[in-house]
Amino acid sequence: GFLDGLASDVMTRTPKSAVSGELAAAVLGRMERHGIMAMPVLDEAGQLTGVIHLHDLMRAGAG
Repeated sequence: GFLDGLASDVMTRTPKSAVSGELAAAVLGRMERHGIMAMPVLDEAGQLTGVIHLHDLMRAGAG
């Protein structure tokens, strides 16, 4: 089955992303519009700084 494949075979190659200075409510809205549960968070240079999950936003009260 697909679980026998590599992560690179099933990953999203062009994920939606958030910018570290972006408002949490804006990130939540984009996640809802696109039906996604998590987003990489990038700094101003486009470097990965972390990942934000829908549960992180809900726990923080952004929704």
